[in-house]
Amino acid sequence: MIWGQGPTAADLEQVEAFAEAELPRGVFLAPELLPDWFYGLLVLVVVAVSHWWWQKARRRRRLLLQSSGAVAAPPAAPCAREVMELRLQALRQLPLNDQVQRDEFYLIGNGVLRDYLHQNCLLPAPVRTSEEILQQWKGATEQLDLLASLLHPCDVVKFAKKEKSAEHAQQWLSHCQVFMEANF
Repeated sequence: MIWGQGPTAADLEQVEAFAEAELPRGVFLAPELLPDWFYGLLVLVVVAVSHWWWQKARRRRRLLLQSSGAVAAPPAAPCAREVMELRLQALRQLPLNDQVQRDEFYLIGNGVLRDYLHQNCLLPAPVRTSEEILQQWKGATEQLDLLASLLHPCDVVKFAKKEKSAEHAQQWLSHCQVFMEANF
């Protein structure tokens, strides 16, 4: 072929002869011999191996940075006991000047106690009545009596609208602390 001119008849004959020539089998995998799902599987394997390698390198880099002291490790999440102690401490700081504040104290305290029973004693306390909680209790009987003495005032304040004193609320809180410490 000469520069600036199109292909000659001889060039076209060579191309046609090459296209019609029989290629040797077994030298390479011809694409038409592989099923379509094979290509999807091949892409999936390449992506999975790449992701695994990237995660491994990232983890190794993070460990090297932490061991060298360049980056501090993230703070540990508080355990369930610390969370309950923080919630009881926040409950202790609530003002108990009038009856509305004391009612709110018992409602919040009831929620803290039921969350504790749900998380630590594996009772579905947030969705059960006090009687159902007491029936499902699997702990010691002296703890059952203490639990009943904790749930009953909350029910009385919530449903019967009975007034409780600030001293009774503080006493309830100390009993709640004793119950949680005994069952942790």
